[in-house]
Amino acid sequence: MEYVQQSAGIAIFVYHDENSSSFKQMKQGNVVPKFFKADFKKNSPLYSYVKQKIL
Repeated sequence: MEYVQQSAGIAIFVYHDENSSSFKQMKQGNVVPKFFKADFKKNSPLYSYVKQKIL
């Protein structure tokens, strides 16, 4: 994660199931600052966030 931040990158966690153990671990550990449901449609929260950060 340190490399991502040093490179001016932003980490996001994209999940399918918020009941999965990996989602719960990531959420609990404060490893990744942003979490998004795996919805890749235009104007979804994930799409909007990535678009905002790129532009």
